[in-house]
Amino acid sequence: MIRHNSPWPVLEETFKELVPLWQDYPNVLRVMRQAFIDSLVGSLSWPEKKPYLVTGDIKAMWLRDSSGQIEPYLRFIDQDSHLARVVQGIIRRQAKFVLIDPYANAFNPFPNGKTGVFWDQTAKNPWVFERKFALDSLAYPVRLWWLYWKHTGDGQLIEECLPAVKRIIEVMEVEQDHDLRSPYRFRRVFGGRRNTLAPGPVQRCGLVWSGFRPSDDAGRFCYNIPGQMMAAVSLDMIAEWSLSVFNDPTLAARARGIVHQLVEGIMTHGLVESSPGTLAWAYEVNGERQHVIMDDANIPSLLSAPFLFFCSATHPVYLATRRLVLSAANPYWYRGSQLTGVGSAHTQKHRVWPMAVIMDAMTISNPDQARKKLAAVAAADANTGWIHESVDVNHPRNFSRDWFGWGNALFAEAVLRLSGFPAISRPPLVQ
Repeated sequence: MIRHNSPWPVLEETFKELVPLWQDYPNVLRVMRQAFIDSLVGSLSWPEKKPYLVTGDIKAMWLRDSSGQIEPYLRFIDQDSHLARVVQGIIRRQAKFVLIDPYANAFNPFPNGKTGVFWDQTAKNPWVFERKFALDSLAYPVRLWWLYWKHTGDGQLIEECLPAVKRIIEVMEVEQDHDLRSPYRFRRVFGGRRNTLAPGPVQRCGLVWSGFRPSDDAGRFCYNIPGQMMAAVSLDMIAEWSLSVFNDPTLAARARGIVHQLVEGIMTHGLVESSPGTLAWAYEVNGERQHVIMDDANIPSLLSAPFLFFCSATHPVYLATRRLVLSAANPYWYRGSQLTGVGSAHTQKHRVWPMAVIMDAMTISNPDQARKKLAAVAAADANTGWIHESVDVNHPRNFSRDWFGWGNALFAEAVLRLSGFPAISRPPLVQ
C-alpha cells in the first residue's frame, strides 16, 4: 500500500528515470516508490518551523538514524532550494542536540520530557528521549555534515557547527580514559542485560569507550570496532575542516592525533585470527586480549567498513572479515528460504535485517549480484512497500517495526548508487 504522495518534483523525476533501469525488478520499483520519499513526507515535521525527523514508528529523532535518512537526498539539493533548507535545518538541529547532551542518542522535538522508558537512571534533560551512549551517535552527524559540505561547498554552515564539533572531540578524548574521566552513567531498571550497562573493565589503549552498540544494545566489551572505524573517519573529516574551513591547525592536529590512536588501536587490539594465518576484525574488544567475534546488522558494522570510508572493499583484512561475518561463524548470520544475511541480538533469532543485506549489496563489486540482493529484500516486504527492521528468513510476514525510516533510506541510497547516481567518494583511511 502506498502511503505517501510526493510533493517533491525532483524526486518524482528521478523515480521516472529509475523505472526503465529496474524494469526487470518490479518489486524493487514498488518498494522504492515510497521508500525514496519516506523521510521527507512521512518522517518530517516542522516544530517551531524547524525540520525534525522521526525514525519511523518511534516518535523521536535519533542522531544516527536521521543522518542516514537524509543522506540519499544530498545529491539533489542543488536542484531544490526547499530540499536544501530541510537538510540545512536537520544539520543545525543535530548540532544543537549534540551541545544539549553529547551522550544522548535520541531527542524530542521540544523540551517536553518524553522518554522511551521512564526508569532510566542517568542524567536527565527534557530534550532527551533516550541517553544510551553509542560512539557512532557522534560520528554519524559529522559524516552527514561532511557529505553536505562536499556536495555544496557551504563552509558557512559547517562553521556554525564548530561548537558541536569541539564538543564531539572533547567527549571522545574523555572516553579514551572512561574509567577515570567519564561522567557518563546509565542504568535501566528492569531493562535486562540488553538495555542496561554492566560492562567489564577496559584497558586504556587509545580506543574510545562506547557503552552501547549501534543497535542501542549494551556492549559486552565496550570498544566497539565498527564504531571506532567510523569515529576515526569522522575525526579525519574534522581535521580536513579544521584546515580548510575553521583555519585552526591546532584543532586539526588534535583530531588527527586521535585518528592515529584509533587506527593503531583497531589494527593492534581489533584483529583476531579467523583461520590459520588470516587476520580479521573482531566486533568488540576490551584492550586486554578479550574479544567478541560477530557482526550486527546495524551500521556501523564490520560489513560496512568500505561504506564508512575506513578501508577499501578489497582490503585483505576486510575480505577475511566479510567471509567471517557472512558465515555461520557469526552467531547472528541466518540462512532461510526467503532471505539470507546478518541479524542482530536486538531482535529475535532467525531474523535477518534487510539493512544488512542492503549493505552486503553496497559492498560487492558485481552489480548484477547487488541488484539480486536488493530484489530479495524488496520481495521480503510482506507486501507493505516498506523496508522493515528485521524479517523472518522463512516467513517474511513475521517482521519487526512496521515503519523504519532508516531502512527505507538505505534501500533508496543503494538503488540510486546502482542506477548511476553516484555518491561522494573519499580515499579510505586505511590503505
